[in-house]
Amino acid sequence: MGQAVVSDQRLPVRLRQGLNVESGLNDGIALPVVTVLIAIVGAELGDAAAGAGSWVAFAAEQVGFGVLAGVVIGAVGAVALTRAGAAGAIEGVFRQLAAISVAVAAYAGASLLDGNGFMAAFVAGLVFGHLAAEECAAVVDFTQDEGELLTAITFTVFGASLVGPLLDEFTWQIVLYAVLSLTVVRIAPVLLAMSGTGTLLETRVFTGWFGPRGLASILFALLVLEELAGPGIDTVVATVLCTVLLSVYAHGATASWWTARLARRLEDIDDDVPEMGPATEMPTRGG
Repeated sequence: MGQAVVSDQRLPVRLRQGLNVESGLNDGIALPVVTVLIAIVGAELGDAAAGAGSWVAFAAEQVGFGVLAGVVIGAVGAVALTRAGAAGAIEGVFRQLAAISVAVAAYAGASLLDGNGFMAAFVAGLVFGHLAAEECAAVVDFTQDEGELLTAITFTVFGASLVGPLLDEFTWQIVLYAVLSLTVVRIAPVLLAMSGTGTLLETRVFTGWFGPRGLASILFALLVLEELAGPGIDTVVATVLCTVLLSVYAHGATASWWTARLARRLEDIDDDVPEMGPATEMPTRGG
């Protein structure tokens, strides 16, 4: 939903890469928090194992084993692929497929240990990218194309299988909260975090509007459905789906024109502003 923003060359590279890095790290940082909160709610609803501290043990397993599997499998995969490539034992598309298999192996390994597979895949990617940076260039193009296909499939399933049957469940309270989540809840923390940076107010609002977004909300809703059962769960899921649905239209409709507007304003400013400062150009999805 923010692809049109982070890949638009009219924006200063510092602003684009700020959003790019945020989108890459936010989901992995939020996932442990969501996992712990699911464990707490599950314990309160009686879905977790009985006994004091059961939710603590569950959260520790999910986070701890997830991170452990990601570090180990990411490191092993990076070393194995680097050595195989140097020896000429693997080449071409198989190097790309082998790199992607590291994420699959990390997810499976964490699941066997009762850890969080998504967290393991995220950590494995960080470790792999650090230890096998030379392999990443061969993977980028392939994963971009694959990512676009999987994203399109995800949104198709989201609309047909998740949102469609729940449209009648969207009450005015759910819609109101979804609107607040896309505006106040999103933008206020970003304004606070960027206070004192010297950036334009419009830049800060723009960053808050297009910053915290992505497919992770759908994943978190599915995790809630999988792990929890009880009063209020359907309302939580319906609220998440309503928020994502509104985001698809709101962010999609405003991406192009607001990007053009902010880019023109920054170009017209004579004084140096932090937005125009130097930054490293890194790959973006679809970039």
